[in-house]
Amino acid sequence: VAGDPDRTPAEAFENELRAHVDSLQTMRCDTRYNTVENLQPPEARNYDVMIVALCVRVTDRKGSVGLPLEQAAAVRRLLAADKPAVVTCFGNPYLVAQFPEAKTWLAAFSVADVAQRAAGRAIFGQTAIGGRIPVSVPGVVKAGSGLNVAANPMTLKTSPETIYDAASLTKAVVTTTLAAMMTESGRLDL
Repeated sequence: VAGDPDRTPAEAFENELRAHVDSLQTMRCDTRYNTVENLQPPEARNYDVMIVALCVRVTDRKGSVGLPLEQAAAVRRLLAADKPAVVTCFGNPYLVAQFPEAKTWLAAFSVADVAQRAAGRAIFGQTAIGGRIPVSVPGVVKAGSGLNVAANPMTLKTSPETIYDAASLTKAVVTTTLAAMMTESGRLDL
């Protein structure tokens, strides 16, 4: 959800999330290209977890550093579903004050791609979380608050007894290798 005109808000965040999940449905809205009226969220029974990315660029003479009222109302409707939700604030940590009902949130002080990728990695345990919020958000959090969460990357567990089906891989590797060797020796003309 972008409080600014932005055709693809949180695109780097989405790409990072895609690397960690089997299925990801993305919905976007901003103030010009895809307005909140076009947002059609899925029914709660059709998803496991919702990750809400709130993006607001803090710029001089913009007039606002929050979400428009209609966008905030849409986010509140999303958070009202009886499903786990993570709210990630990109650019303006004060956005979370609009959503005190959010049980889990992560503040990134930038909308830059690097901040979006870092937030996605933190959510999935690829990197540790240890930041402290340097500002107070009235009614929500005090300056200096934060959690220490160690990195806990997902790994594949194997042992010497693990059985692999290498038949499919063997066919492609052997055929390609033999074709290359035969071509090099002049016995196969590609």
